[in-house]
Amino acid sequence: MLELGESRQLMQINNISSQYIEPRGPEPHEVARAVRDDQDNAVFDQSRNLNQALSASPEIRGAEVARAQELIASVKYPPDEVIRGIAQLLAFTRNHPES
Repeated sequence: MLELGESRQLMQINNISSQYIEPRGPEPHEVARAVRDDQDNAVFDQSRNLNQALSASPEIRGAEVARAQELIASVKYPPDEVIRGIAQLLAFTRNHPES
């Protein structure tokens, strides 16, 4: 029996059943490793494809060499408008280095 001025403290216990706990997924480092492995495979595939394409192409392309020689010999190459455009870009970049 409680006397005047006394209080009773009650302790509440929550019974949590394991059926309400959601199962945990894989650990973050396991997920990161799986993603990294997939990316590594993609990089190896891309590298293999690039090496095959390079192997299949001729080392010297005669038509392109001839075209380059013609352009170099021409006094009109590069065209004046290309030179002016590059000059304007250089001037703009020099005057606005933060851009």
